[in-house]
Amino acid sequence: MREHFKAVVRPLAALLSALFTVLAFPKASIPYFGLVSLVPLLLAIRTVKPKHAFLLGWLMGAGTNIAGFYWISHTLTEFAGLPPYVAWIGVLLNGLYSGLLFGLWALGERIFQARFDLPSIVHGPALMATLEWLFPLLFPWYLGDSQYNFLPLAQSAEVGGIILVTFLLVLFNCAVFDLINGLFQGSVRKNLLKYLPSLIAILTVAVASIGGWARMRSLETVISKAEKMKIGLIQVNVNHWDKMNPSKYRSILDKFMDLTHTATHDIGVDLVIWPETAVAFQIDLDDMKTPFWALSFDRPLITGGLSCKGISCVKLTQPYYNSAFLFKPGFPLVGGVYHKNYPMLFSEYIPFGEDLPFIYKWFPYAGRFSRGKTTTVFKIRDWRIGPMICYEDIIPRFGLALAKHSPDVFVNLTNDSWFGNTAEPYQHMALAVFRSIEHRKSLVRSTNTGISCFIDPLGRIRKTSKLFTTQILVDSVPKMRIETIYSKYGDFVPIISLIFIVVLILLIVIETRSKGALTDRIESRKTARKKDHT
Repeated sequence: MREHFKAVVRPLAALLSALFTVLAFPKASIPYFGLVSLVPLLLAIRTVKPKHAFLLGWLMGAGTNIAGFYWISHTLTEFAGLPPYVAWIGVLLNGLYSGLLFGLWALGERIFQARFDLPSIVHGPALMATLEWLFPLLFPWYLGDSQYNFLPLAQSAEVGGIILVTFLLVLFNCAVFDLINGLFQGSVRKNLLKYLPSLIAILTVAVASIGGWARMRSLETVISKAEKMKIGLIQVNVNHWDKMNPSKYRSILDKFMDLTHTATHDIGVDLVIWPETAVAFQIDLDDMKTPFWALSFDRPLITGGLSCKGISCVKLTQPYYNSAFLFKPGFPLVGGVYHKNYPMLFSEYIPFGEDLPFIYKWFPYAGRFSRGKTTTVFKIRDWRIGPMICYEDIIPRFGLALAKHSPDVFVNLTNDSWFGNTAEPYQHMALAVFRSIEHRKSLVRSTNTGISCFIDPLGRIRKTSKLFTTQILVDSVPKMRIETIYSKYGDFVPIISLIFIVVLILLIVIETRSKGALTDRIESRKTARKKDHT
């Protein structure tokens, strides 16, 4: 009866971990759940076989990703024209695949727990850091992202990136588990010294948070004294189908221009930013002329659009890019161009689609965009602007590559209209916060339908637009030229974690082979003795 009870409770504990994780992210956004989100899962796997630990971890990961990315169903229904039940199959498949990361973590944890007489704080954080760094996700996210609105702890991203925040978060979870596990075993009171490392781990996270708070206070002075640029974000709230309708191109452009003239003449901004593919104009890379309508502006404009080359502009064949452009007043040529490095899978390109063109028949609205291969900065006077397009602002390695150009501010051009009135725009904004903290740059996000926002170098979301509204959002952003430890050294935390995990695996392999060899020698001796006796 007791085993039957455990067989029911363990999956419920795994799902409780999933619930805690989801509640730590938008829209609930309760970061403290992230501090204990893995504890129920760790309690569920502490005495089971490794294969059962994998299944429980997979259940937790699948539950988290299905609940967190439910909005994929809206996108597949709206964009791909799939029936709702087929769209939900897509949600399920994404959840099952993405959930494997937590299955592998639970499997590794159970093996390490069984093989080494060490607390989970020793291997749990390093294993999660390794998996988050190596495991490919369609929509990249990290456990540490849950701390986007608990800024004192989030400041550690300046040192080791978002994965260091994950490391500290998992360290806290594992420390809480080790203490609870010790209470279950009745060994905490008997051998308090054994659990001192777990108490130190909790104290470490607390100290990191206090240090983050102090760092924020010191940087506030730097920000207040920094040179500022007044930036205006133009959110026109255009339906995605209208954006694709040639008969509405002119009216959409007029709307952008009217709002831009208001921002420049009435508000007096220094720079105007339009969102991703703001209007369906094309720039021929062989003839980089500023469009006639942009020549009327007396302020610099950064906008999303499309670029192509010669005949590809006519036939809409590759090379064909989702791009960002800088138009400078009085300059007849484009002041700068950047091509999106990470086109969205199944939206902007289909793997092997160019080799197997029939695949595009299954996804009639999917684009056939080329992949940009370089990052750059746009120069406006003595300012250096680092452009990002769409979900590139949630990819740490892209932020690292862009930071090498020493930008003064990041600018993200986005169109989240495909995701509707769901949690996705809030999640996208939350995950982008860490690029600001990692590199101590303001991140300015201009979106088509929201959420447009200003994020300061401390990760504070200063101003936001409302979803599905026409709005001009204005703020002054500081020029920050601080090279952080993360900007300079990159992902050293997951690299060290990977080396540590490989060493643990090698020790297990060596131990297993040594035991096997010893067993073989014992058996051979027994066989020899039997022959001698005979």
